Amino acid sequence: MTGATLALLSAALIGGDSIDDANALRAGGTERIVLIDFGFASLEGMAGVTQQGMVVGSLSYLAPERLRGEAASERSDLYALAVVLYELLVGKPPFVGSDVSVINGHLEQEAPPPSSLIPTAGLPAALDELLARSLAKDPARRASSAKAMAAEIEAVARGWS
Repeated sequence: MTGATLALLSAALIGGDSIDDANALRAGGTERIVLIDFGFASLEGMAGVTQQGMVVGSLSYLAPERLRGEAASERSDLYALAVVLYELLVGKPPFVGSDVSVINGHLEQEAPPPSSLIPTAGLPAALDELLARSLAKDPARRASSAKAMAAEIEAVARGWS
């Protein structure tokens, strides 16, 4: 599970800004998703590869705090993971359009609940709620760790039949 992979990485990585749809691949035609390519991830205690104040990452997946120039954190990565999950469900990231529109979406708008975009899919309200929390503008409202987010995802999956 992608969240479990993040839990393992979070022990050594902090705020990679490298999670996006190009880094999440389906393994061998299975249901398993594998995260790859952490080129911009920085090891704890090491200097970053970017200039101070410079934001690096795929715009569609950057957390609001990163767009405000704040430091990356595990919760920034969890936001990016939520964008990937959202995109897997509905076929597009929550905020699309021009760069300005995408930035405004991340900073000011709430993502439409996936169930409202694909009403015939029968998505549970718990999934909409999980994604709304995971895409919260305030990092403190998101899961506290990748392990916690994985547990939330697993709980929703167990209740969805």
